[in-house]
Amino acid sequence: MKYQRFLILFFFCSFSVLGQQIPQFSQYYANKFLYNPAFAGFEDFAEIKSGYRSQWQGIGNTNSTFYINGNMPLGKTDYTSDGPSPNISSSKSYSYKKTYTRGKEHRTGTHKGVGFQLMADNWGPVQSLSFAASYAFHLPVGGENKVSGGFSLGSYYRTISLGYKDYDVSNPNDPLLNSLGKLSASQNLFNMGVTYYNRTSHVGLAIWQPIMGSFNFSAKSDSVYSVLPNASQTAKDTISITKNSLGQMPTVFILQGGTRWDLSEDIKVYPSVMLKFTSLSHLTAEGTLRTMLKEKIWAGVSYRFKEAVGFHLGALLGPKTTLNYSYDIHTGIGPFSTAYSSSEFTLGYMFYWKK
Repeated sequence: MKYQRFLILFFFCSFSVLGQQIPQFSQYYANKFLYNPAFAGFEDFAEIKSGYRSQWQGIGNTNSTFYINGNMPLGKTDYTSDGPSPNISSSKSYSYKKTYTRGKEHRTGTHKGVGFQLMADNWGPVQSLSFAASYAFHLPVGGENKVSGGFSLGSYYRTISLGYKDYDVSNPNDPLLNSLGKLSASQNLFNMGVTYYNRTSHVGLAIWQPIMGSFNFSAKSDSVYSVLPNASQTAKDTISITKNSLGQMPTVFILQGGTRWDLSEDIKVYPSVMLKFTSLSHLTAEGTLRTMLKEKIWAGVSYRFKEAVGFHLGALLGPKTTLNYSYDIHTGIGPFSTAYSSSEFTLGYMFYWKK
């Protein structure tokens, strides 16, 4: 019984984090670049966005994810953005005028996009940090339609805290728990994606870590291993299993898409979907339906299959600033039941970028 609670906690963290190798965000529609590097330079303007998600509130230490990213087009000569856009100047209160709808035979020039992303993810005893730079190439295929391909390169860093101070344990004087320290590791990050889009619709496929890698954890001190000769074989096996499971970085496939329905000049409806599938055969499906009024305020609902129902609100706070908020009520069973919820914020700032 000495290590029972410790072992149960480690198994829970190992497999729950393994299923969350890619951070969950309900507002994927508000930041397409977040999951797919091919969306770098997708808009007519440069933008920086920051998001924060508090996940499964009520389960011990709240699990949370924070990111900041930005992207901009290079050499983009046409206007194809849909929704709120930055004003041309402070002396003008109207948004960019959209270009006329071009025929299928008309093609504009190619353009490029660049971006960056910094993300910090905390799941109980596991802390992850990643940084990546992105590049995308956009090719017109006739009329308003374009295809793009992009990739991200960077690094992942991950730390596992093993000390008893990080857990709610029944026996804090256990010599094993008092002696354990931290395991840390890093590995290369490589994501890639493709998109097909026009002024009203988009669909994209991203692949995270197509070249699967593993974290090779090492201890920052010998304390992690010095007590193992005196520990039970079960405790040794648990630490080994935890290192192996949390050290895996499976390939993740992400399919996302959306479109726009014009109910009137001032009212627009935006349905969007996202599917995520890992090489470990874990599938997540979700859909969102938002209604926007005069490109200034919007509200919507979402559903993540067998996991959560979400409610969304957003507004254009100024000519260049957007704010989104969502609240998820979990509908699953077990530790992720309706007793817990998640909150998420996304703040965006748009920059006029001269052609």
